[in-house]
Amino acid sequence: MTPASPSSSSLDVGLFALAAPPGWSLQRLTADTFVLCDPGHEIAITFLIAPHDVPTKSSGSGPRSIESEFAAWLSRHPHIRVRHAARGVPANPHPALTAEGRQRLTSSAPWYLRLFRRPLTLTWRFWALLGPRSTLLVRTAARADILARFSPLLDAIIASLRLPNTDILTGSRFTQTLFALARNRFPDAVVAVDDEDTLRVGGSPVPLRALRLRYLEAPTQLAGHAKKFFTAVAAQLPASHLIDEWCAARDCLMPILLNPSDLHASPERLVSEQWINRLSVGYILENAGNPERPITAADSHHWGISLETIHDHALANLVRRSRDQTMQGQKTEDYTMLVLSAPDRHSAARILLPEFYARLRQHLGGTFYAAVPSRELLVAFSASRDDLRDRLRKQIAQDFSAAQNALSDKLFLVTPDGIAGDPDEAEDFAF
Repeated sequence: MTPASPSSSSLDVGLFALAAPPGWSLQRLTADTFVLCDPGHEIAITFLIAPHDVPTKSSGSGPRSIESEFAAWLSRHPHIRVRHAARGVPANPHPALTAEGRQRLTSSAPWYLRLFRRPLTLTWRFWALLGPRSTLLVRTAARADILARFSPLLDAIIASLRLPNTDILTGSRFTQTLFALARNRFPDAVVAVDDEDTLRVGGSPVPLRALRLRYLEAPTQLAGHAKKFFTAVAAQLPASHLIDEWCAARDCLMPILLNPSDLHASPERLVSEQWINRLSVGYILENAGNPERPITAADSHHWGISLETIHDHALANLVRRSRDQTMQGQKTEDYTMLVLSAPDRHSAARILLPEFYARLRQHLGGTFYAAVPSRELLVAFSASRDDLRDRLRKQIAQDFSAAQNALSDKLFLVTPDGIAGDPDEAEDFAF
């Protein structure tokens, strides 16, 4: 049986590829170590990938040789007595050497029983294949009779091995590459290297082991893997770790309305202030390429600024984002209803802007009603009849029940003196 037979299966783990006999299974033990087993588990072949460091002028590293690589591989097994000089492996396209050795196993039986028994020995076979960017080190061990029986299959597997031509990053080279990508991904954060398996973004440790494993499975796809990885990291980092300096963060703040469940669901204490209709005013950080992050008390402490300062900058940013917003709606003799022409995730928060009321009063009069059933919807209306107002209230309640980002099913009363809660309910808070 050879790897070229129709029943053989091609296995490619990114670091190397081979053709395995039917039923054989390849498993990853560590990031760079694999084991191939036969169906009966009589023999196991271990593969260890050793990426080449890129030579530099200062290192003075010369070209690698298969002889030096193989000698170093054998020196790591001092308990095995090699029986002959290394031989070439002509069937493989990569420079390759192989050798065989013996290992005498110790027995725990009493000496008088061991005296008349034949010593137990294992036969080992070693291979080293020198690729353009890495060396593949291979070994297996079994009783001599088992090894002899599997020898044709072993030769066929070794002949099928192929090593990629891509540069494989390992150790500190991988870490430094991710460090550079992280600094580019988080330009306003403090990025540092803790150790070979950990970066630090802001004050948060970022373990790299999972990303390193995905990279070794597909070395040519590092950019895509890193992009997904750092997007997930950004979704977990505190706002003040994404943007370290307040002078950069203040232009990325936006206000947001929060219902009681939003406050209770947050694992951190949010910077917020109780408002109207059981809603609170909170704040988020929005900067390009990152998911929005809530502003917490820890962020406020890190930046050294107060709730009032956060509020003022967030509202100023929302005013700038609202200048091009227009209203559309319908008007009859009994009511006028307006909604934003281009709703977005800041629609509801615009109820906080006195400048917005001035524009609405041109169409709705001095006193009117508003509603924010969801984060993306701001409704304003005036109605001369109570039954029309009740119908609109029911519609707003339906929108609230169906909304993904539901806020409130209550009405707000907007007067020339300010905004108050639902006129049909007792309300203690006013803005």
